[in-house]
Amino acid sequence: MADEDDDGESVETEAPAPMGVAGWVVTYGDMMSLLLCFFILLFIFAKDEENKYMDALASIKDAFGVQTKRPQDRFVAYSPSKEQKTEDVIKEAETDLFSTMQQVVSDVVRTDPDLRQSLRVEMEETGVKLTVLNDKLFYPGTAYLHPRNRQQLLRPVLEASHRNNFNIIVRNNSTQNELDTRYFPSVWEMSGARAGAALYALLQAGGFSPSRVRSVGLGDSAPLFPENAPNASANNRTEFVFYFPGKEIW
Repeated sequence: MADEDDDGESVETEAPAPMGVAGWVVTYGDMMSLLLCFFILLFIFAKDEENKYMDALASIKDAFGVQTKRPQDRFVAYSPSKEQKTEDVIKEAETDLFSTMQQVVSDVVRTDPDLRQSLRVEMEETGVKLTVLNDKLFYPGTAYLHPRNRQQLLRPVLEASHRNNFNIIVRNNSTQNELDTRYFPSVWEMSGARAGAALYALLQAGGFSPSRVRSVGLGDSAPLFPENAPNASANNRTEFVFYFPGKEIW
C-alpha cells in the first residue's frame, strides 16, 4: 500500500496481517493428531494382553453380525453369538423335556409301583434318555411286547414326543443268557428285532413323523456292568434317546 510523506513523496508500507491462523498450521495440527493416535495404537498393540484384545475383537465382530464361537470372557461385555444362542435354546428344550419325562415316569410308577425299577430318565451329552428294562417290555427271548406294560412303559416317550420336535433313536442291548435260538439265531438278531418292535409300537400310537425315529440293535456290545456283577440285569435294556435334529448319535 502506498502513502505520501510530508514532502509529497510516495512511501511503501506493509499491509496489515489477515485475521485468523495460517492454513499450514491447521494441516500441521491434523498431522500431529493423527501421528499421536498412531503411536497410541502401536503402544496398545505392543502390550501383552492378547486375551483382552481377542475379546474386544470378538465383540466388534458380533456387533457387525459376524458369526463366531469364542471362549468365555471376563473383560468385555457383549451379546452371545448365534452358535451360543442355539446351544442355549437346545439346552433349555432338553431341560424342559427332562422335566416332562420325569413327571410322566412318576405318574406311571404311581399307577403301577412294580415298574419303579424298570424306568430311568437321564440327561446326557447327546440329549435326554429314557431306559426301560427288557424283562418288563418284552416276553423272555422274544421281540413281542407285553400288552399290559406296553402302554405304560411307552407313555413317557409318546407324551414327550408330542411336545417337541426332537428326533428319537431306539437302542436295544440284549444279553446272551436270554437268547432263545428257537426265535433268533443270535443276540444281534434279537436285539435288532426288539429295537424295531419298540419303534413300530411308537409309530402305531401315532402323533409324529416316521422321519423323526430310527432303531439300532446293539446286540450285547453295550453292557453297563460286567456280566457277573450283581446289577448285570440292567444290561438287558431298551433306550429311547431324544436328540436335537442335526446331531448324529448311535
